[in-house]
Amino acid sequence: MLTMSTYKSLGGPPGGLILTDDAELGERIDAIAYPGLTANFDAGKTASLAITLLDWIEHGRAYADAMVATASALAAALVGRGLPVVETDEGPTTSHLFALDASRWGGGHAAALRLRRANLLTCAIGLPPTIAEGAMCGLRIGTPEVVRWGMGVDDMPELADLVADGLSDDPTEVAPRTTAFRGRSTDLHHIRT
Repeated sequence: MLTMSTYKSLGGPPGGLILTDDAELGERIDAIAYPGLTANFDAGKTASLAITLLDWIEHGRAYADAMVATASALAAALVGRGLPVVETDEGPTTSHLFALDASRWGGGHAAALRLRRANLLTCAIGLPPTIAEGAMCGLRIGTPEVVRWGMGVDDMPELADLVADGLSDDPTEVAPRTTAFRGRSTDLHHIRT
């Protein structure tokens, strides 16, 4: 069985999916979910999810590869700017996201709010106590949206500058630079045309 959200890295409408190739398990889940948990079926949401899944059939591998490469490049650029990127034995990331230890900025939530004022969206995440003490002291950074808008590995040094400056300087002064950076990417990528 596989569970996932249908937005964020998938890029579809808000919601979730439960997938299984076990018919008996599928019937048991269906008996619980419908109509009890899914009594507000939304045809528009289902249609947009279908389009998203068709995009993934055609462009999913390239999109996933681009997200991973871009996340790796952004993490490396942030490390180069002295930011505390959390690393495992495999490095800072092998996926579309990674974490910073945000303890020095008052935790992940405080750091995310600071970056929001710089026009950068991130969120708090818990970190293992071996890395940082306290709840939600991590800052999660993902690349699905920037890749969807056409940014890639070569854009990550500039994005790293924005993140680093948003955390260390006045974030409201960084915001116009973020807006200008984002304004250069106006076409969606990894979708069927």
